[in-house]
Amino acid sequence: MTVHQPLELHLGPLAFTGFGLAVLMAFLVAQVVCETELERRGQEAGYIGDLVLAAVIGGLLGAKMWYVVASGEWEAVFRRGGFVWYGGFLGGVVAVLLNGWRLRVPPRWTMELTAVALPVGYALGRVGCFLVNDDYGIPTTLPWGVKFPQGL
Repeated sequence: MTVHQPLELHLGPLAFTGFGLAVLMAFLVAQVVCETELERRGQEAGYIGDLVLAAVIGGLLGAKMWYVVASGEWEAVFRRGGFVWYGGFLGGVVAVLLNGWRLRVPPRWTMELTAVALPVGYALGRVGCFLVNDDYGIPTTLPWGVKFPQGL
């Protein structure tokens, strides 16, 4: 199979990439996973939206800052791409723990709860990378391999 163009949707002046849509889905699914787990345990799930918002802000800022520091490309702060998973993970953890502290949720409880959603969110983010022809691996001649002639 050959993928010629990255997934991009245009709604008027706005452009949505496959990566952006996958990241959005990752955070939404992570929220549902956390809420479902809390309800399964008979706990109140009302504060999960606050933690997810903190994860979005901290994760995106951390991912961008890690890229900028690692690459030395300071102008990349204002570019559309340039996000690194490690920075997103660290930024998200810090933001979620700080917001949990603000809400008086014990750190152990916050980490235990969000650990269930993290792999799901990460997997959806990797699908987003695939949808924009990024992070596709090494060349292969296997029949199920995918070609990205205009890959990033």
